[in-house]
Amino acid sequence: MRKPSSPPPRPGPARPAPAHPAAAPEFPRPRAADRLSRTAPVPFDETADEGERRALAGLFDARSVDRFRFSGSLIPAPAGAWRLEGRLQAVLHRTCVVTLVPVVTRLDEPVLRRLVPGLTEAEIDPEEEDEIEPLGAIIDLGAIAIEAAALALDPYPRAPGVPPADLRVAPPGVPAEPEADPRPFAGLAALKQSLTEKG
Repeated sequence: MRKPSSPPPRPGPARPAPAHPAAAPEFPRPRAADRLSRTAPVPFDETADEGERRALAGLFDARSVDRFRFSGSLIPAPAGAWRLEGRLQAVLHRTCVVTLVPVVTRLDEPVLRRLVPGLTEAEIDPEEEDEIEPLGAIIDLGAIAIEAAALALDPYPRAPGVPPADLRVAPPGVPAEPEADPRPFAGLAALKQSLTEKG
């Protein structure tokens, strides 16, 4: 005698869709380009929460990030492109590379981008006022904000009134007196270098 088959399992509650894998993990703010209305500018106003500020502090070699806000509009442009006009506002607590005292850095940066579908690197004109980038399926507002902050920050912050440290050359056989250890600030320097080379 055959045993009656078990009823099929009931479907569980729908799981939320995961964040887009291309989104910046420290400040994920992806927008699907094909879901944006092209009849008028699309405003955005994104502020990092406490956990995101901690992650951004690690990315920027900062003691802490008190504020990180990116606001503006995505404006439809011809041929399926978008123009981003935004402003990045941030407050970071960092460390002077000479004295190791805390340094407060405030950013208030305009951010302009033109996002163009089908664009190749060879077609990017370095003389353009706006930064031109290829338009993909996702407009990653978080990555744009992080890039703007990294390019605006001095990777070797100094306290007010502290001059650049002199490079001291020691006599042969005598080790030179080291400047402040650059390793705590190497992450931001490497990030800024990679963004500069990209541009």
